Amino acid sequence: MTIHDQEKFTQGLMVLAEVYNRKLSALLLHTYWNCLKKYSYVEFEKTLWDFLNNPHYARRNFPSPADWVKAIEGDSETKSLAAWIEVITAIRQVGQYESVKFTEPMIHEVIQDMGGWIFLCQQPERELIFLQKEFERRYRNNCVLKKLTKGPLYLTGQIEHQNSLNGFTSYIPRPRNIKQLNKREDHLISEEEEK
Repeated sequence: MTIHDQEKFTQGLMVLAEVYNRKLSALLLHTYWNCLKKYSYVEFEKTLWDFLNNPHYARRNFPSPADWVKAIEGDSETKSLAAWIEVITAIRQVGQYESVKFTEPMIHEVIQDMGGWIFLCQQPERELIFLQKEFERRYRNNCVLKKLTKGPLYLTGQIEHQNSLNGFTSYIPRPRNIKQLNKREDHLISEEEEK
């Protein structure tokens, strides 16, 4: 949010405080602003309406800044599951041969720590259940520790690995961007190529 959003931010927080019968001091408003200003006003407003409309939140106390962050970003369990869904989708739709670039660098780091993209793709389906638990555990640990080490920019697939080993560096395809991976689009592209 920008300084121009601060007045709307304060009004939104005051409405929520009225609902929860809570008084907000200038210091408390300043604290909430400093904790939440990194988000857009749209994210703040959406979360505000979630707090007001969601019966799950109605049973609780006035939301703390940490509650806002959790509502906007999700907790580490939700994030780890979403990351695994992205990984399993890529395994099934892309496979071991192509290099891949996930939406989050932390996914690259966790997969690299678990043996790499090629190894993960080669595992039988029944092993993926156990690997999911391991992936989610490592991902959550990285979230808690806020591990920001420089991991790989993308994960190397079989084609790039083999071509690099054999010196065919001009025949290395670009990594597949998982953010743009869409089952329907891939299906449409393959249909057009067949014609």
